[in-house]
Amino acid sequence: EASTPVVKTFSDFKSLVFEEVIAKSFLFMVYNGRMTFASPDRYGLLKEYARKNRNNMTLGEKALWSSLRHKFLGHRFYRQYIIADYIVDFLCHEGGVIIEVDGGYHSEPRQAEDDELRTQRLEQLGFHVLRFSNEEILEDIEDVEDRILEFLEQ
Repeated sequence: EASTPVVKTFSDFKSLVFEEVIAKSFLFMVYNGRMTFASPDRYGLLKEYARKNRNNMTLGEKALWSSLRHKFLGHRFYRQYIIADYIVDFLCHEGGVIIEVDGGYHSEPRQAEDDELRTQRLEQLGFHVLRFSNEEILEDIEDVEDRILEFLEQ
């Protein structure tokens, strides 16, 4: 009868899963003590797609990035960042905050359902997801900045 190994520290956890991770050939990152996996067969495609997204941002993404890019009140953000098998629009590691900028197609029923599942998965990994529409950003960037700051300062 196999017993479950005792894990007392994060190092114990890393040692325990390291062989399994290598065996399954997954790329991973650690966030708040949780491992987030991206399968290698998708990682290259995700990386290429993230690069294309950075070069073809929407007007809303460009406006928000111009606010976030220079250490937004002490918080560093990354754009088009790969987490698990997702590319998030903006990520603040230290705040554990993901910001998604939604275009018009996000209001379509199928896309709204996909967005909800994606948000749930990212929250399960320990992140907090804030969503703003392109219109919200373009019409009142100051309000969007205030809402982000308010969340980061909680």
